[in-house]
Amino acid sequence: MLTDDGLTMFESGAMLDYILDRYGEGRMRPPPGTAARALHQQWSWFSEATLLRPLGVNGFLRRRAEDISAVALDKTRDCIAVVDAALAGRDFLLGDEFSGADVMMGYSLALLDSLQMVEADRYPMAAAYLRRLKARDAFVRATGL
Repeated sequence: MLTDDGLTMFESGAMLDYILDRYGEGRMRPPPGTAARALHQQWSWFSEATLLRPLGVNGFLRRRAEDISAVALDKTRDCIAVVDAALAGRDFLLGDEFSGADVMMGYSLALLDSLQMVEADRYPMAAAYLRRLKARDAFVRATGL
C-alpha cells in the first residue's frame, strides 16, 4: 500500500507508474511513445498479471511447490522460461540499464524463488538475473535480505 500526499493506492504496478511519474525525473523507464517504453510496460504487466497468475495467492500461501496443481506449475514454468529467454545476452529486461520493469519482475521472481522455482539449471539467465537484482543495495534495504 502506498500513501503519498493524500493519495492512497494498493496496486503495485500503478504505484510504480505513479512514483516514476511524480518523482522519477525521467529515470528508470524509457520515454513515452517509444518501442522501449512499450516493452517496459509489457514486462511490468507480465510480471504479475501473467507470470504469477497461475499460482495466485493460494500458491504462495502454501509455500510448497508440491502442494500446487501440476497445471499451475507447468504454466508458471513456461512463463519463467519466457523471462529466461528474454534475458539472453542482457543484464536487465530492457538491456544494460536497470528499469522499473526490473523492480516488478524482481518481486515476482523473488516470490517464485521462495518456492524454489527459479532453478539455475533450468533457467540460468533468470536465476543469474535474480541474483543481480538481489545484490542491488535497494533490494537489500527494501527486503532486509
